Amino acid sequence: MKFTFKRYIPFLPLLVFLGQCLRLGGISVRKLPLFALYVLRFILCEPLRLLEVLLFERRIQNHVLNEDPIFILGHWRSGTSHLQQVMSEDPKNVSLNLYEMLSPDHFLCTESWLLPFFNGWIKRFGIRYAFQRRALDLNLCGELDTALCSLGSTQGYTWGHLFPKKYRAWTNARLFQNTSARNLSDYDYLIRKLSYKSGNKRVVVKSPGDSARISSLLTMYPNAKFVSISRSSYATYGSTCYLLSAIQKENSLQKLSDEEISSHVIWTFPKLMEAYERLKSEIPHENLCEINFEDFHTHPDETMRTVYEHLSIEPYPEAVFKPFFDKNKTHRPESYADDEQLTQKLKNAWGVYFKD
Repeated sequence: MKFTFKRYIPFLPLLVFLGQCLRLGGISVRKLPLFALYVLRFILCEPLRLLEVLLFERRIQNHVLNEDPIFILGHWRSGTSHLQQVMSEDPKNVSLNLYEMLSPDHFLCTESWLLPFFNGWIKRFGIRYAFQRRALDLNLCGELDTALCSLGSTQGYTWGHLFPKKYRAWTNARLFQNTSARNLSDYDYLIRKLSYKSGNKRVVVKSPGDSARISSLLTMYPNAKFVSISRSSYATYGSTCYLLSAIQKENSLQKLSDEEISSHVIWTFPKLMEAYERLKSEIPHENLCEINFEDFHTHPDETMRTVYEHLSIEPYPEAVFKPFFDKNKTHRPESYADDEQLTQKLKNAWGVYFKD
């Protein structure tokens, strides 16, 4: 990658964060305590960030991947997180974990001692992971695009979740417009950093917005492999509304009503699906495998064997996948009560992209 000195700038992530606050509509009064916590986070982490830059920056930027990444595509809450967690069980793969997602600016220096400390504290107090409705564990997989916010990058679409009043404008700019000219250099930097830390394992990336960034990803990684997962539209809608509501409570700096959250989900889904359907032809057939959530949940081993065979990923790690599947076979996905009026509304709004 082209070498850049920007991460040597003192307090770069804090400066970017404050700039985004001004750029994306400010802070709701009720969210001021959360804003103060974000500022405190950037201030406390700055010495660790600068130390990591001084020790590792050149090595990360000069790092060469052994092979291009595997990208997991699909709308939010369509099974992408579970698929990423499964693929990360393969010892030849590496995925960003939650600690690295929250600390992308210093995890090389701190993960070995801070992650166990925080996990012990989390377990002692029984802290839940609201987004996935389970016990929190910082070893669980995280989303690469979310890490861009903590890194001090404006390239990520996740800023639209922190500042939802500007959600549509920001998401349009970062996902659905000027696709051929999109700058993902910071995304590439994080992938290289993760690969460097792992000893050059194959990186598995999950960020739902990648479904609309296929052209840019192929420009950077022409031999990348892609797994796309889909789920019934009604369940995807209900689960995504829950996700955005949880983000509202825990992360957002502006307040939205339930009606506004629903409107954002209804707006985003067909745009993301249209982008994926339009761009997926750019991926060589042998590098794209499409699966669905229902088959994956019911027949996880058969589904993953299909993925590995289609993408020519060898060997299939049965010895690690089978215990994981056995451990999770009692899990039941969240169900959503049928609402005929809502279903008809979604069919009308999503048209050909609605899936029963």
